Amino acid sequence: MAVVPPPPPPDCLTGSACNLKPTYTYLHTVVNNVPFFTMLPGVPQNSQWLIVSNAPETIREKGIPLTLYKFTGETGDAVSVRVYFWHLVRQNPTPSTVGLLISSALPGGEIVAYSRFVITASGTGDIVTPGMCLAERQLYGPLEIQPDVGPFPGWGAEQVIWSHTVDAGSGQVLVASTHEFLIRGAVSPVTIRTAIQSAGLWGNSTDTPAPPGAHVRGWWPYSKILCLPKTGGGQAAPAYEFSTGGTGDPFQYAVCNGFGSGDSDAYAKQVADTYGTGNKGCYGANLVYRLPAETALGGNLYVGMRSRDAGGKYAAAARIIAPTLLPEMDVPKYPCQHSGDPEDHHNFFDLMQALSPDNSFGRPAGSSIYVDVEVVNGGAAAMPTNLLLSRMSAATT
Repeated sequence: MAVVPPPPPPDCLTGSACNLKPTYTYLHTVVNNVPFFTMLPGVPQNSQWLIVSNAPETIREKGIPLTLYKFTGETGDAVSVRVYFWHLVRQNPTPSTVGLLISSALPGGEIVAYSRFVITASGTGDIVTPGMCLAERQLYGPLEIQPDVGPFPGWGAEQVIWSHTVDAGSGQVLVASTHEFLIRGAVSPVTIRTAIQSAGLWGNSTDTPAPPGAHVRGWWPYSKILCLPKTGGGQAAPAYEFSTGGTGDPFQYAVCNGFGSGDSDAYAKQVADTYGTGNKGCYGANLVYRLPAETALGGNLYVGMRSRDAGGKYAAAARIIAPTLLPEMDVPKYPCQHSGDPEDHHNFFDLMQALSPDNSFGRPAGSSIYVDVEVVNGGAAAMPTNLLLSRMSAATT
């Protein structure tokens, strides 16, 4: 077993402490003939709306207001919403302002419990650092608490929830943000819209959005899904058995590999969404992968992520939550990155974290357990990674 010297995780562009830099266990393993499992269809775990605005990805002020994406839906008495915003604002001789707006059928309604995180970056070369930072804030927190918004003025008169201005002559600037809030007391339906302003005007909620191009936008009635591994025949995968000593053959699980896998299929275009597209990168979503295992005294269980041969830069945040393990255990948190270097393809996340300090999980041999690995994608067209579940006799720190 060879030890791979780990690169330090990148700092957030804002200089804030959103990169938690946890303590790692660094291991490198050679993986050959690994059993490979994909995921059963993702099961929604909440009813929080997910709205993604990433298309058209590159935008500029063109002399008229431009709607980027909008969704109109029934809120009932209240609905929780997460908005994921990621756009490149091109250089303009005048300032360019992007924003998030809401309107309701009749006056009334408000936004409460509002929090957000916004990050900007000049140029387009580095998607890893801002993507990492946004993913970490979404998964680990904290988002920044904002004042309540409302009451809404009624249909045809929108409320601007948030806006950001890119100065004239700034070059191309990435504006990325995550927003979470509760819409309460509004008269349905409600329209949520992203737009770029022109001459101080936002257009209105009846405007048709610009063509999306190749990128992602859309609405989904949930922001978190649970995925279970399956065999090639569509049945649930067997529990992974780990035991004393030696190195066990790992199990490998596909993670958001594009449409045709259970996780990204959950974020295909919704029928009720007029202007959306498929979200094969699962942007803005929390993806929980539940990995079954069988205990045996003396076995160390390790969970990690490794890249597949997809290439390209990549960023994500992950954490391990083990509800059937010892309740007092800390939750390991992982900032994940991939440089795009071909030599990095197999060593992207060989950070196998021992989940049981006493090597037994405090449970008798033969006990059924499972480990939940929660992942948030921060960059790349689709998540080019796999999860590994394995056992090893010792760890090198």
